[in-house]
Amino acid sequence: MFNRTKRYGVLVLMGLLPAAAVAGDPIVPNEIINTMLCPGEGDYCYWPELAAVPETLDRVIWDGSFTTLASTAAGPGGRWFGNAGSNEDFADPQWRSVKTDADNNGYLMLAAWPGPPSAWVHGQTFGQTADGPVILEGCDVISLTFRARVLNHDCQQRSWTRVQLVDCSGDASSYELIDDQILNQDFEFFYVEVTDSDWIDCRLELMVNNESLPLDVTNWAPIVTFGIEPDAIGSDIEFHIDDIEINLARKGASPRLNLLDQSSAEQCHGPMGTEITWTFMTDGHYLGGGEDSTSALATGSLHDKADVNHDCAVNVLDLLAVIEDWTQDTGSGDVNCDGDSNILDLLEVIGDWGWTCP
Repeated sequence: MFNRTKRYGVLVLMGLLPAAAVAGDPIVPNEIINTMLCPGEGDYCYWPELAAVPETLDRVIWDGSFTTLASTAAGPGGRWFGNAGSNEDFADPQWRSVKTDADNNGYLMLAAWPGPPSAWVHGQTFGQTADGPVILEGCDVISLTFRARVLNHDCQQRSWTRVQLVDCSGDASSYELIDDQILNQDFEFFYVEVTDSDWIDCRLELMVNNESLPLDVTNWAPIVTFGIEPDAIGSDIEFHIDDIEINLARKGASPRLNLLDQSSAEQCHGPMGTEITWTFMTDGHYLGGGEDSTSALATGSLHDKADVNHDCAVNVLDLLAVIEDWTQDTGSGDVNCDGDSNILDLLEVIGDWGWTCP
């Protein structure tokens, strides 16, 4: 179980942001730029220019449900950047913006067009969210959940998401991307598995290598990217995203829900164009509404790890689940998350026999 002690207290940008960010001048929102950022100063030295999250925010992602009516650069839109497609014509919010539906619920919209449009949001650190240290232990995962739909869907490998984790220790110029060796993640991009225009729930679990546990993630912060592969001029394909949440959880039976990895998704894309950066998403580009459907950062699991089927009781059903997964390196039967379902997992179930949810 992850340990949270309470106390007081995409794509990587790849160097594409205004030179003004280096000089400390405010970043101008809704602009498309191609100047280099932080030459020789680290990939994330722009981080202090992001909008400051509210001190009482108990979520890693600010306004993941897009409820803010009109964000300024000091609001949640001041934590978003993106790829703008192929040229400065993409500065129009019809290609990347926060909109509302007929029920006044806010959502992020990305439209397909030549070039690779995307949008990415910077979360606050787990320690800032928890107001204290955050330690991952066995079977703990970092989870991304969101709702999505694709209008005029044409193939599987069109709309995608990506999670990157940044170590925000020290000065911003020394922030570093977390090494892939720490996370059990074979693919970087995951594609939304859709067949129609209905909203679906999506989930991605990032699990830490056992050799790295216990792991202090207090100073880690996520960058969550959503993108849509380019299509021909005049395309009417849209990618809608809502209720974005980064949280901590126990490993589930399946690490993905309605998401396909790069090897299993049908490929499709149009002309690539030039990747240029789109700054903060504010004012007329960020017009949200509705209610927040995301959850606060979890303080612990309500389930005992031996409660394999998560029915709030440790009993014979959990014992049978371990036996069903016997010698498998994945699945819910690996109670202690050592990469195998075996006698040690049976002993975990027997040791917690009779446990029920508090």
